[in-house]
Amino acid sequence: MSEAEFWEWVASEVRKAREAEQSRVSIVELIERELEEARKRKEYFLRKGDMEEFYYWEGYVGALLTVKGLLKKFGVV
Repeated sequence: MSEAEFWEWVASEVRKAREAEQSRVSIVELIERELEEARKRKEYFLRKGDMEEFYYWEGYVGALLTVKGLLKKFGVV
């Protein structure tokens, strides 16, 4: 591989990395999406009267909120 080919390859890899970074979703966005879905499911099961499922989703929402809080507390996000 010549020096010119090497630098061409480096430029190509940098472009790929930048494209991947732009398309990457942050962990907070993923948690927010999951929270939204979990809250919808929790409300659905409450309206349906299925308390076992409701409590499951209520716990899941609580766990997601805990994770989100810890990520903020420790400066990950």
